Amino acid sequence: SSDRDQNAEGLDRVQGIHDFIYEKETFIIPTNDRNFTKFVSIQPRFYQAALFMTAAGSNYNCMPCKSALAAYEEMAFHYNSQYDFLITPMEHRMAFFVVDVDKARQAFKDMDLETVPRVFVLPAVSTDDGTYFNVKKNAKEMNTHALLDTMSVLLKELENVSGVKVEPKVSPFPAVF
Repeated sequence: SSDRDQNAEGLDRVQGIHDFIYEKETFIIPTNDRNFTKFVSIQPRFYQAALFMTAAGSNYNCMPCKSALAAYEEMAFHYNSQYDFLITPMEHRMAFFVVDVDKARQAFKDMDLETVPRVFVLPAVSTDDGTYFNVKKNAKEMNTHALLDTMSVLLKELENVSGVKVEPKVSPFPAVF
């Protein structure tokens, strides 16, 4: 396909993620092998892809994954409270995916993963060089321990890996005791 077609497909994926986030009122996009290919592997990808690799599904019930997922979801919330997915420049635009081994076995196999939870960030890719995007080779891994630390530490780790600065925001909901 032509560069123009690929560009249009890349922009369609950006719009699709934006629509999903607002329709579902979530900042986390669940994946399976099919939409992993569509939203993560295929080029061009006009956004960075954060991948939370987990085994929290019914087959494995990974308890550390569930704790870490809560921190990942909060990180996505902070990002999305400060950046508008549609208009943010590509290098700072970030989509947050959850990849569960039960639903995305091929993605796990491609990345050669045996331990979870893990978080990877893939850079945005503006052109398609004709090769299948090598997720494992291009992924930068976040320090998993940051998921169990304070939000400030986690957001700093996100910035270290992605170059995207996110400020920790105080919850708009007052604590009620």
